[in-house]
Amino acid sequence: MRISPLFLVAALAGTAVAGPTERRVNPSGFAASSMLPTAWDKFVELGNPGYAGDDDAATAWVEGAATSGAGEWIRIAIPALDKTTKVKLKIRNGAQKSKDTFAASPRVKDAVIHLMPSNVDKAVTLEDKQGWLEVAVDQPSGPLTGVELRVKSVYEGAKSKDLAISDVQVFATSETPDNAAFERDRAAAQRTWRANRALAAKNFGKAGQAPVYGAYDVTSAAWKSTGTGLDAMIAAGLADRVIGMSMKYALVYAKAAVADFDKLQRVALSPKLTDTMPNADGVQVPSLQDVADGNYDTGAFRTPIGGSTALVLGPLMKATDVKDKLSVTEWAKQTGPCKAAETAWIVRGEAPEMTPGATIVKVLVVGRCGMVQQGRTGAPAPHREREIYVFNPDNEVVLVVGENHVEGYTWGLIHGHGMIRAARSLLVPQGKAVDAQERDAD
Repeated sequence: MRISPLFLVAALAGTAVAGPTERRVNPSGFAASSMLPTAWDKFVELGNPGYAGDDDAATAWVEGAATSGAGEWIRIAIPALDKTTKVKLKIRNGAQKSKDTFAASPRVKDAVIHLMPSNVDKAVTLEDKQGWLEVAVDQPSGPLTGVELRVKSVYEGAKSKDLAISDVQVFATSETPDNAAFERDRAAAQRTWRANRALAAKNFGKAGQAPVYGAYDVTSAAWKSTGTGLDAMIAAGLADRVIGMSMKYALVYAKAAVADFDKLQRVALSPKLTDTMPNADGVQVPSLQDVADGNYDTGAFRTPIGGSTALVLGPLMKATDVKDKLSVTEWAKQTGPCKAAETAWIVRGEAPEMTPGATIVKVLVVGRCGMVQQGRTGAPAPHREREIYVFNPDNEVVLVVGENHVEGYTWGLIHGHGMIRAARSLLVPQGKAVDAQERDAD
């Protein structure tokens, strides 16, 4: 049978593949070469590079170097997007809260836009004006995982030497289908981060409200893991020069808990305080989605999933025995929809210097289950994650062990109540060891 040319053209048109489309991509995190040290009662407003992603001209990333900003950089991490051919940045340059703040602080003049992992660079010169500016960079079709803006020169400020960038939006042209739900989830995570800091601004300075300080100095170094899983991360902690030395007893408790997973007592946890630890400078409060993605900030130490204040301070959490015999191992083997958002098991110990028979929490094992997005093109699906928490005799968490990370916390008195003074995180996805030390910015 002879096929008419008209029919053939129509058939081919019906199966055509959609061409590259531009879409806004919401970041998974921000990092910067430096940030302005922040005070307890004002840290929520300026400094942190995350404020370059909140679409608010009144907030800004502010660098903290001794110069006016030349040589500084801000990096925007992007959940991997394939087949990307063009990246467009919309930038609010300077501190754009008002005309006065714009004139007072330095603004970016010359910069290099660096795309990752393609390593494509483009030199740009930004106009010295308020409002949105646009720059675009082409690359060969391939993945996009991040964008850096590297400052080469600045327009000097009338009063300050602290460079500011109020906002950066990222748009990518890609053949990968757009996923509106995925981008909405990322945008919601950014709003949660900002709301968390706003709440912290109200609570900081009130005794007992937050077990983390307003800001930490953070450094990171390359670290090589030998595997994943709770056993592997406990072994990594024991081998670590810092955690293995200062938290050895806690690692021994964690190892014993893993060996007795099928014998641990099931409990229901009831927080006496529902506050969440703040995303202070140098602190990451990871969501279940972050942990599922391995999205850890190497410019911060991480808290337990969700950052419950009551979870890191034993006296603020009530653990009540329950009768069902579901073991940690059985829970981990479950599939399908989540039966509960949180399931917990306990190891109790004798409380020192108290009434004989009194107990404290030595170890908690918490299993969390919830829906997480399966990448850009996948549908939401249930995800299960286990974390082990080991407490010191003062009922403070000193060790957190997860499937691909381990953290050790050092506690002390700050402003009259117990707070985390220092921390160390070992992060498998990033291959980094992160060290944090409280910074007195008062």
